Formats: sequence, C-alpha cells, structure tokens
Amino acid sequence: ARHCVFDGAGGTAAPADVRFVAGLTDGRPAAEGRVAAIYTVPAPAGAGPLERLESDLARLTLSAPLAGITPVDVTRSFAADQTFAIAGYPYAAPLSPRTQTCRLVDDLRPLLALDCAVGGGWSGAPVLLQRNGRWSVTAIVVARTGDPAARSIALRLPAALMGLAPAPRPAQP
Repeated sequence: ARHCVFDGAGGTAAPADVRFVAGLTDGRPAAEGRVAAIYTVPAPAGAGPLERLESDLARLTLSAPLAGITPVDVTRSFAADQTFAIAGYPYAAPLSPRTQTCRLVDDLRPLLALDCAVGGGWSGAPVLLQRNGRWSVTAIVVARTGDPAARSIALRLPAALMGLAPAPRPAQP
C-alpha cells in the first residue's frame, strides 16, 4: 500500500530507507532484498477518502531476485464465491506472519469489501487465491472498516501495475 512507504514528510520514502524481507518467521527472514525503486500511484488532486483508497498502491522493485523465493503470479479474475487468503504482519505480532481466509462481501471495483478482520499492520498484505495448486495475488489490503460484515477493504491490482512510473523524488539541496 502506498501509505506504507510514506517518508513522514508527505513524500515517498527513498528506496535505501526501505527494507524488504520475505518469509519473516520468528524475526528471521527467508530472504532479504535491497529496494532499487519505489513506484506509486498518485492520488488525484482533491481526492476524497474513497478515491485515496483507490490509489493506495505502491510497487517495490528489488535490485535482484530473492534467492530461493518463487515470485507469486498476479491474477485479476476470480469468481464471486471465491475464498481468499490474506497473509500479513499485524502490529500485535510483527515478527511472525498471520494468515486468514475470507470471502468477498461486495465488489466495489476497483475496491473489494472482504469479511477478513484486519487491524494496524495489515496494510499492503496480499489478497491471495489458489488455482490448480498455485497461489496468486489479486489485491492488497488498504483499510479496515467498522462494518461487522465487510471488515476490510482491498484494492485490486491494476492491469497497468507493471507500467507504474517511479515516485517523484524531491530535489536535493
């Protein structure tokens, strides 16, 4: 999620300031990578809360593939009765992943309302689905809600995900 890579001053963090780890369990990653670039989707000027969620997307490009880690495919289509899985690192247990299954409550294109209960730290978690024994990612968690049925909001990954431009960097004095 784009809001996960904010630098605290309203901009996007520098790649060198972001640590990417895969498979973190009990504080130990299966692999680590250096972030080479951060790509974001800018929020439209004057965007309201819903429009900000619809653009809450960032993609990190690593300087090299992670040894021993198989990349996950991106899938844009799924059935309305599809069961999803999310995997994340909530603030309450940041050193070990938590997973849960969830169902689609409403398709708000490009947002998905899901029945997964999420809290702080779940943002950016992949929304996964499994087909023919392979996992793929279809969306990312971007928000939680107070709705007892639709407890989380995810953003579908756009078709143009691979064509995102680098985040603008402020000029250095």
